[in-house]
Amino acid sequence: MPPSVAILGGGIAGLSTAWHLQKLLPAKIPITLFEQSSHFGGWMESELVTRDGRRVLFEGGPRTLRIVGEPGKAMLELVHSLGLASSLKSVPKTSPAARNRYIYRGGQIHLLNPTPFNLLFSRSPVYAGILRGGVREAFVRRNSADDESVWNFFARRFDPRMADTLASAICHGVFAGNSKEMSMRSSFGSMWAAEQRSGSLVRDTMKGVITRSEDQAQLSNRWSSHETASFQKRLQQEASVVCFDQGMGRFPAAIVQDLRKASNVSLLGNQEVTKLELQEGPFSTIIHTKGNQPSSFSHVVSALPSTQLSRLLPTLANLSHIPYTTVAVVNLAFPSNVLPIRGFGYLVPGPELDATGGVLGCIFDSESHGDLEITRCTIMAGGWAFSKYFGDPTTADHDAILETALRAMRDQLGVTVQPLSSRILIQRDCIPQLLVGHHKKVSDVQDKLQEFQGHVQAIGAWITGVSVNDGVLAGRTAAEQVARSMNIEL
Repeated sequence: MPPSVAILGGGIAGLSTAWHLQKLLPAKIPITLFEQSSHFGGWMESELVTRDGRRVLFEGGPRTLRIVGEPGKAMLELVHSLGLASSLKSVPKTSPAARNRYIYRGGQIHLLNPTPFNLLFSRSPVYAGILRGGVREAFVRRNSADDESVWNFFARRFDPRMADTLASAICHGVFAGNSKEMSMRSSFGSMWAAEQRSGSLVRDTMKGVITRSEDQAQLSNRWSSHETASFQKRLQQEASVVCFDQGMGRFPAAIVQDLRKASNVSLLGNQEVTKLELQEGPFSTIIHTKGNQPSSFSHVVSALPSTQLSRLLPTLANLSHIPYTTVAVVNLAFPSNVLPIRGFGYLVPGPELDATGGVLGCIFDSESHGDLEITRCTIMAGGWAFSKYFGDPTTADHDAILETALRAMRDQLGVTVQPLSSRILIQRDCIPQLLVGHHKKVSDVQDKLQEFQGHVQAIGAWITGVSVNDGVLAGRTAAEQVARSMNIEL
């Protein structure tokens, strides 16, 4: 059949795939994106509300973007190509939002600043085990198992106290997940690989200092012009993270706006895919959607959650066992600068969850945006323990969740004033949990997709990374693979 591409899912990975495809493929090849809701952009959602004549920006998902590594580079390339460079707000590396990270432990918020003096003399529980762990890490034997939990990795290589505090807090901040169940190999693959490669993270880091520049030189420059490269270099030198002055929703909205200009791209909202039929000789996929006639495509890229993909392709039924967490997101705005500390925010490790009523952490949004006249914070709660603290997500009490957030502001930060505005979102099944053994599920999927000779691909948070940047890079990579499958020179 004539070449054509279907993309399933209109989150950032699906949008990135469509955008890069329309740059690589001839204009005569149709590209169709199916999204089951009316919203494109996945969890990237911004809302501007007005209270008492003041405009307040609330974020429902990610609020800043890191700019390091190849994923960060891919994101900046796309931002620049979309003409969004002037909309970026960078957080300087010298700012409190970049320098100050906190952890709630033992009933107090502690600054995480592991200087030699603090490691030697501070009694703060956040430093417990770091010095001992750092000294012994180079002498710990390599693990012979093919995977282990994040908690076990840190406890084995460093110190159980580090695992209880730092590893647990990081898992809450990245995955809203339980460090005693999350896979080290799949969740923090670079650290896992470092141990396997060099037997020690310390020794591997020393090698990496020598080879990093060589590795960076090998990265593809296909998507970078000289102007784009200069833009990236400047930001990576000056900034820690970036955000958009009109909110993170500006990013997917700009991709959608650009795609709608392309004559060969169709963005179909409110189009739930209900069935995939794989045909051979020549290969094609028949896509069924609710209330519409089936349509055939030569190539398919799925950017769907694993649970949805498993229902469409029974051969991938194993994906249905990948769990997802639900996170309560509570946006709060206060009429003045009410925070007693400055920084990015704080995280809560697992041993403190009962004391906080299920709060995973608090992000100081106004710090990243440089808006200190109105204090904006986001409380994240629930995650892997959502049902324990808030019950069924479909019937969870929003007032009780708001009270939990306000209690956290009061008890942990000393903020007693009432918010100018608030918003509660229950983000159901928003983050895949990469549990121990997850790599086996991914490997099984990749082996089965190989049978389709590049005509069917799967990307998304469960397989290519949970960050926005991971989604952008995965979409770019998928687009390049489609083009190669069509024998289009890159």
